[in-house]
Amino acid sequence: MYIDVLFVLNFMMDAMALLISSEILADTALPLLLRGKRGFGPGIGKILLGALAGALAGCVLTVAAKVYGVTALEEGVGAVFSGLGICGLMIGIAFHPKSLRSWIRQIVTVYATAFLTGGILDFVRAHTGAGQYFAAVAVSFFLLSCGRAVYVRLKEQTSLTCSVHIQTEGGTIRLRGLLDTGNLLTVPILGTPVSVASAQVLLDGLSEERQAQYAYIRKNHQIPEGCEKDWYLIPFHSVGCEKGLLPVLAVPHICLQTEREERVLARAMIGICEYPLSAPGRYDMILNPKLVYA
Repeated sequence: MYIDVLFVLNFMMDAMALLISSEILADTALPLLLRGKRGFGPGIGKILLGALAGALAGCVLTVAAKVYGVTALEEGVGAVFSGLGICGLMIGIAFHPKSLRSWIRQIVTVYATAFLTGGILDFVRAHTGAGQYFAAVAVSFFLLSCGRAVYVRLKEQTSLTCSVHIQTEGGTIRLRGLLDTGNLLTVPILGTPVSVASAQVLLDGLSEERQAQYAYIRKNHQIPEGCEKDWYLIPFHSVGCEKGLLPVLAVPHICLQTEREERVLARAMIGICEYPLSAPGRYDMILNPKLVYA
């Protein structure tokens, strides 16, 4: 087999293996198609760069074996260790493992995936022409990329937790927020999206003046005089409460920190509910999706 053909075949198989492994390793390898410009790690370019490095390394080993007679690199245990070394190189470029344990797990997964995809692709190559084979691999890679992008986007939109920092007059309040596409609360007339936080964790971070204003609203079901620009009452309903009024506080700033990005929003609306939103430790706040996807 010519070295240029070997390089193209290795590149395609390595790219496919890295692409598939990126989904299998979702907890230890940074997700593939969510990365790039907004600080979420390497993008598709890193995957291709890792595959390029793997293909070049494979060609170098093949040439060394043929020219210098180092057949141990292509046979038995030597071939296994050579493959693991190439996998380690590709993973270091594409996934940026955070620990030795993650690196080892990723090497084993990518090596196993490459073994399986390599067998499938060799079968396809044996029953098709060169042009059809390359076209089939390219189309498969494109479809896998598009399919994973759609899957990740849908997964993001249905469930996402992130760190939330709320800046108030009393200081910074740190919460755990859950993105809920079912939260469609807005301030009437203004149309400003409203997120909801549990009073148990939010009130302790507010100033004594804000706490007194909240107590007044809860007792009298109206906004204290002179606070109309800071507090709002909006109608809402939930399980166990068919109709009610939710106190909403306008805070100076709110910061959302996810694996993908950090977003700072000025004058955000936070609804305050009296009951816990989840089991302890899961989340303290239900985010309006417009804060993330605006």
